[in-house]
Amino acid sequence: DAVFALAGGARRMAGLQQRASHAVQRTFYKTFYAWGSFVGRRPILVILISTILAFAASARLLMSFGGDALPYENEQDKLWVPQTAQAVDDKSMYDAIFNSTVRRNTIYFTTQPLGGNVLTSSVLKEVRRFDAMVTANLNASEGTDGALEGGTVRYEDVCAQSLQRFGGADSAAPSCLIFGHPLELFYRVGGEFVLDWTDAEILAVVNSGKGIDERLYPADSNRTFNVEATFGGLEYDEAGTITGAKAILLTYSLAQFPEGDARRDAALAWEDQLNLLIGDQWTDEGLSVGSASAAQVVWSSPTVNIYPQTEGAISRELGSNIRGDIILINIGFVLIGGYALLVFFKFHPTRSRALLAISGIVSCAFSVGVAYGFSTLLGFEVNPVITVLPFILLGIGVDDMFVLVNELDATDPKKPPAERIALAMGHAGVAITITSVTDLFAFALGTTSQLPALATFCVFAAIGITADFLLQISFFAGWMALDAYREAKAKPDCCPCCVPSMPDHVATSCFCCAKNSCGLVAGPPEGRLRRALSNWYAPALSKKPVKVAVIVVAVAWAGISGWCASNLKQDFQFRWFVNDDAELQKVFDVQDNYYGQNSPPVNIITPGSAAFDYSTIDAQMKMNALGAAVEANVWIEAGSVTAWQSRFHEWVWQCGQTTELPAALGGGICVRRDCTYTVGASTLLVYPYCSLPKVLRDAGGTPLLDGSGRELHGPGPNNKFMVDASGAPLPDGAPLAAAFVPPGSFYAWLDQFVADSPLGQLSASEVVWLDTSAVRDAAAVAEGVRATRLRAEFRTTDGASEQIASMETLRESVASVGVPGAFPYTFGFLFYEQFKIIQREALLNLVLALVAVFVIVLVIIAEIRTTLLVMLCVLLTDIDILGLMWLWGLTIDSVAIINLVLAVGLAVDYSAHVAHAFVAAKGTHDERMRAAITEMGTAVIHGAFSTFLAVLVLAFSSSYIFRVFFKQFFGICVFGVFHGLALLPVMLSLFGPPPTEGLSYEGKIEPRDDAKRHYKPNVQLSTVPAVGPVPSIESLPA
Repeated sequence: DAVFALAGGARRMAGLQQRASHAVQRTFYKTFYAWGSFVGRRPILVILISTILAFAASARLLMSFGGDALPYENEQDKLWVPQTAQAVDDKSMYDAIFNSTVRRNTIYFTTQPLGGNVLTSSVLKEVRRFDAMVTANLNASEGTDGALEGGTVRYEDVCAQSLQRFGGADSAAPSCLIFGHPLELFYRVGGEFVLDWTDAEILAVVNSGKGIDERLYPADSNRTFNVEATFGGLEYDEAGTITGAKAILLTYSLAQFPEGDARRDAALAWEDQLNLLIGDQWTDEGLSVGSASAAQVVWSSPTVNIYPQTEGAISRELGSNIRGDIILINIGFVLIGGYALLVFFKFHPTRSRALLAISGIVSCAFSVGVAYGFSTLLGFEVNPVITVLPFILLGIGVDDMFVLVNELDATDPKKPPAERIALAMGHAGVAITITSVTDLFAFALGTTSQLPALATFCVFAAIGITADFLLQISFFAGWMALDAYREAKAKPDCCPCCVPSMPDHVATSCFCCAKNSCGLVAGPPEGRLRRALSNWYAPALSKKPVKVAVIVVAVAWAGISGWCASNLKQDFQFRWFVNDDAELQKVFDVQDNYYGQNSPPVNIITPGSAAFDYSTIDAQMKMNALGAAVEANVWIEAGSVTAWQSRFHEWVWQCGQTTELPAALGGGICVRRDCTYTVGASTLLVYPYCSLPKVLRDAGGTPLLDGSGRELHGPGPNNKFMVDASGAPLPDGAPLAAAFVPPGSFYAWLDQFVADSPLGQLSASEVVWLDTSAVRDAAAVAEGVRATRLRAEFRTTDGASEQIASMETLRESVASVGVPGAFPYTFGFLFYEQFKIIQREALLNLVLALVAVFVIVLVIIAEIRTTLLVMLCVLLTDIDILGLMWLWGLTIDSVAIINLVLAVGLAVDYSAHVAHAFVAAKGTHDERMRAAITEMGTAVIHGAFSTFLAVLVLAFSSSYIFRVFFKQFFGICVFGVFHGLALLPVMLSLFGPPPTEGLSYEGKIEPRDDAKRHYKPNVQLSTVPAVGPVPSIESLPA
């Protein structure tokens, strides 16, 4: 009894499902039939209204042709980084505190020819000559909009400002921020670069890591120069001694001013002049006017090559990338338009539809305009990934166009045109609705992505696909109706407006040519491809051995693809978004070849003194512990931590240490605080800072001098000493490890350290005071600091997993010390955050897209087995694409995820058409399979091939995004067609549902009365809603 009850329940469920499928299919058919009837009766009205609406929605795009450019976002951290990530908040805090949003202009020097040793006197002198020319002589007077506000600007006018006078009082750029200058090792305080060394002596200095001026590199200090970050392509002997280098890095940091600020235009113009000085191949013509363009300063060198990477150049390259894309987009439109013309053309004067293809391409172009215009009107910005959208909309639109025309051709040409359009729309409407709605929902769900570029792309795509669908069933359908009227009036396709109706005896003529001119080459009425599918392919696929072979191939390739996909890795490189033929790629080559193994720097930011009083003994202990915790992290390079508090402590501690004076100062051993020397009748302090307050300065920060030209200090004494953990003074000579700066003098001495000490001046940018005056008085110093930072370097990491681990473990190390609000930050964290979520994002977006497809296909087809088989084909297509990515050398990144989401939507296109045709067909499973292939195979193949043809041009693109798009779309087309036209028909023939009662592709329209018509399928449906009278052929315009 239980078995019978279970069987009865299953039958009832099957009957319920069949009734639901019947009701859904009938509702869709009736709706689209009624709409098609209206379009057939009012084609011109529909065309006009849809055109007006398309232009209105595209208004923002149209305005861009008048000079009001579309908003464009190319900042990488705003495209590929989750905006809720911790690194984004950390970056905002870091930039606000340290004003680090500088315009970083990086210059690389190599030998000429490439590959020689740069650690030679001749090369270093060329670097100095270039640096002096840039800082002293390079200027800009005009930008892209004419003369610069404020007149001619020099380097010091636009550079990032610093209190440090790296070049001394006579420097050409006394107040510019300079960090890691490549010639710092050979610099003496006061502005002198000493470069007359032998190559062996230069190598000795570089290997020591200590500069020639002990005031910058004290012998008893652990401060060393970061050789690996500045000199690229280092070569070592067996003992680990540096024997040479291939490149030198020099950076000019300009202030970053907001959009619309005249100083920003000045910085851009100066950058352009820097590019022009190096060579006009590094910039575009006419961007600026200045000393380099006017040939007031000229750079040439037989010794070195220079490769610049300026901020402005990066933005221009991204812009030129887009301009190149527009050319490819136009080529794609031409190719797909030509293919559509070829497919719609027939060697028959009236059945040919070549001109109809043009209206279909125009419809796709309208959808692109709506996608760009309406999306930007809503406030969304264009980004590099969105440039592939026209190809997607073109492929989807043309696919729908082939389906509509395929159904029109399947109708009886003797029927009235309005009836033919209604029938075609009724049959095709469900199919194109499935594909469009699934694509729409897949992208709509993608707008929830944490990756801004992906979310924005999905917004543009969802709007574009909606416009594409609506324009196909309105604008293109209207032209299709006019074409049906033309065919009914026996007017030729070539020139229907100026040629009268053609008599029957020219039925075999070619276009407007003479009788029987093309009779020998004319194809069958249904087309050669449809005949081949019907007579050869579908019967072959019905044979059991072929079915087995198809399933075996699909399963085997899915297994291979699954293994390949398991080997995919994450990666992201900025150079991908710069065209391959750009000069900037040479800079990236230098970076990869000579600096690729360098340790990336990282900053550890500590809070303001209001939240963390640095002067207390406990705080000093925690700052020491913070440096030790960072140093102990497994991902931090040993000995790379640079901490201002360590230098400061050492600077104070040294005042109580004994030292031996050189003979020039009288010789002898003394405590530094007490060391003196005699000049005439005057006894002077050797280390005045140990006994006196800081140097007196004018309002601009220039030291005040006495009559002998010596710097004046404030009134003393102000002896420097250290205390123990209890705050008690320590005797001179006590070890540094247990010594602390007296809390009461901490901030005053710290201010003196960063203002007066050459070593402290190098740390000046690490301590941000609340009072930013050039000269701080006692009250300003007492306000304390806003924040400070330590610096360190990561070890070289291999792959995304190690980069994520380095970020997370360093955060844990910093948090473990207990300094409130302290956090590590480096720009690379922004992309590590992407790596951290990219696999989850990929999985989430694919699952959401698959769920959307499942729900929509199930609702529209209303048949669970068919829906599951369609989903299987979509899933296998994505697995095969993932495998192809690995075989083709691609990685998991944001661009790939976008294309995988696309694959879900487009794979549905190739499967859903066939599935819907199978559900609606009559007969046995094999007969229905053959009918589905015959009915929809032509449209699927044409749609896939036209899409492939459109993206084929991208294979030759110099843009990474376009090449990835081509490779993945190649897989979408190949695997999508295989699964849609081979595996799915086989699976449907084996496991498909029974036919849906009441639906068939055979039907007729019969008059109900003088003004009404309705559709009667073979098995009677309920009456279709009444439509208006069908106009006579003669009543429509020629």
